[in-house]
Amino acid sequence: MFAKSSFLTALGVEVFASGQRRWPDQLKAQAVAETLEPGATV
Repeated sequence: MFAKSSFLTALGVEVFASGQRRWPDQLKAQAVAETLEPGATV
């Protein structure tokens, strides 16, 4: 779990002791934009 948490933290995601995560708005927007690219699958 630590490796996953440190990876997410490096992306700017807040990881709480309860396991809840708070994703930055910019990262969420980037994920949505990538799904709109031609040929992208979700």
